[in-house]
Amino acid sequence: SHVKRHLARLAGARRRVLSYLEEGDLSAIDRQAEGGFDVLRRVSRAASGRGLDHRAIFGFSDRTAPRLLAFLRRHGGSLGHLSGLRYSGELGHPFHVLDDETVILSLDHPFVPEGRFASLLVHDRDLAASLTQGFETLWQKALQDLREIRFLPRQPGPS
Repeated sequence: SHVKRHLARLAGARRRVLSYLEEGDLSAIDRQAEGGFDVLRRVSRAASGRGLDHRAIFGFSDRTAPRLLAFLRRHGGSLGHLSGLRYSGELGHPFHVLDDETVILSLDHPFVPEGRFASLLVHDRDLAASLTQGFETLWQKALQDLREIRFLPRQPGPS
């Protein structure tokens, strides 16, 4: 599968990985784990001991926040290798930038039953630089802790 093919690239990064993930990524990771292939654990094992800078931002909306929380409860133990983790209410398009030169773009579509149907591996330093700049800008604005936000609006009290 494209997930397994590109996992080798993620696991083989030498210096840095910047990951922006959304609901489609959570579903794809869960599907692989249910099939016995734990993507996060494999990346974690490959990254440990190498001093890899792997930062991730999870994009979410009010609709997808409960799914993100459930995902973090299930897979939190496999995220320990991350050098940074943040959360953003600004949605974009999922990607990974590897060593400032390679980009993995994930493709999802609502008409495809499993959602994620492909991912593209692009060797383009200019694209990697643009996505890195956007990632760094979003990183500065993103939440460090999900407790910084309230998902439900306040209910008016009795009058």
